[in-house]
Amino acid sequence: MAIKISDLLCLDLLKGAKIIAGKNGLDNEIKRVTFNDCPLDLDVNSKIIRSGDLYINSFYIVRDNKEQLISFFKFYIENKSAGIFIIDEYLKEFPEEVIAMANTHNYPIILIYNNTPYAEIINAATGMILFDQYDTIAEMKINNILDSHITPEEMMKSIEYFNIDFKEHYSSVFIKINDDFSKKEKLIRSDLENIYSIDSYKYRNGLLAFFSYDDIKKHSILISQISDLTSKYSKDYKIGISNSFSNIMDFNHCINQCICACDLCDTTDNNIIYYNTLNVYKILYPMKEKLFLKEYMEEILRPLEEYDKIHKLDLIKTLQAYINNDGNYKKVGIEIAQHENTARYRVSMAKKILNLESNHIDFIEQISIAFKINKILNKKGFFKAAQQ
Repeated sequence: MAIKISDLLCLDLLKGAKIIAGKNGLDNEIKRVTFNDCPLDLDVNSKIIRSGDLYINSFYIVRDNKEQLISFFKFYIENKSAGIFIIDEYLKEFPEEVIAMANTHNYPIILIYNNTPYAEIINAATGMILFDQYDTIAEMKINNILDSHITPEEMMKSIEYFNIDFKEHYSSVFIKINDDFSKKEKLIRSDLENIYSIDSYKYRNGLLAFFSYDDIKKHSILISQISDLTSKYSKDYKIGISNSFSNIMDFNHCINQCICACDLCDTTDNNIIYYNTLNVYKILYPMKEKLFLKEYMEEILRPLEEYDKIHKLDLIKTLQAYINNDGNYKKVGIEIAQHENTARYRVSMAKKILNLESNHIDFIEQISIAFKINKILNKKGFFKAAQQ
């Protein structure tokens, strides 16, 4: 995720900054930051300027020359620089032509106090850019670790990048935040590192964190701390938690487990999932892209859906309640707002449709698995009743 001008404006250093024009360009990506306060030499500047450069300037040299001032902005925009921070010591107002040009091209012009140390702006922005590059490298390393064709030697080399202090046990968590992730992830990462000494990395629009411990009892304590910290900053989050591992060569399984568990939070209607509680989902989820999984589900649920369309019996809804209530017809009746004999009749009809009248165990097994596949493949569902 590239660093944007809006990210810089979140710094305490720039709290007093004023956006003069180009506010629609605050998501422009920053590749470099530089201070430029010398005369504009098109031959020289065009060779050193790059797309994505963010400039800091006082415009002292053109403070009394409107045409040259306009030329500066035209040059910056044409060369696709990210935007400009202007120290307000010499210029506090700008020609209408500059404002119009910046707004047209979504080019941010931001006025900052003249006592703002621009060296600190450059330092902070450069640090953010380097951190973003560090995350990019980390994501590549994680992808390498998860590559099914990786050799043990290659995996060890990738693991070394994360500089983990491996103790007797280690685990991982994957955190997904659905409300304003780009801002909250920075706060969560900072607290994880500073309070709990846990490093985390941006990965697949989430946060992946590893932690190691000598006492297995500490696993639950760390998970509680991580979940409390996440809930402090977000009300809409999901956390997947791996098992505890001891062999470093299982590092790829550790990562896969927490990501899998997090992905299944919506499916299981939980916001925190331990991989070891997923049961049959552990088998079904890795095959979610396989066509035969969808075919299996449709072979079970499609005939019931077609029957429901004609006879309006709500078979799928009833069967879901039947599975949810462990076959207790009285509870099923309450859930579907029908007499328990109605629930019993509908289940019997479903068995007949599926030719499983004399195979109760097979019936329970097939219906239960079909519903689980449906949850994995169809979060919004084409078998809508099965989602209720």
